[in-house]
Amino acid sequence: MNIIPLASFPPSPVVRGGGAGPGPVGDGALPNMGGTRVEVPFRDMLTNAFAHMNETAAVSRQDSINLALGEIDDIGAMNVNSARAGVAFDLFLQVRNRVLEAYQEMMRMNV
Repeated sequence: MNIIPLASFPPSPVVRGGGAGPGPVGDGALPNMGGTRVEVPFRDMLTNAFAHMNETAAVSRQDSINLALGEIDDIGAMNVNSARAGVAFDLFLQVRNRVLEAYQEMMRMNV
C-alpha cells in the first residue's frame, strides 16, 4: 500500500538532536540526514488538517450559493470542489476515529 503525503498540508518540522536544542528548520526543507531527526508536532498536523477541511467546505458552500443564484459558469469545477470537501471531511473523520481508538487502547492497558 503506497502512502502519498498530502501536499496541501505544509509541515512545520522541528529538528531535534545533534545541535543546541530544538529549533525550526528555515524554509520547510528537511535537514541533512547526518543523524538529525525531523519531527512534526501532531497538534500542528491536526490543526492544519482541520483548517484545510474548513477551507474546502467553505469553497464548496460558496459554490452551492453561486449555483443557486445562477452565478456559476463551470459546473465541473463546482463538482470537483464538492468532492474535495467530502474527501477532506472523510479523511479528517477517519483520523479522528483512529486517534480515539488509539486513546481507548492505551486506556485499556494494564500498568
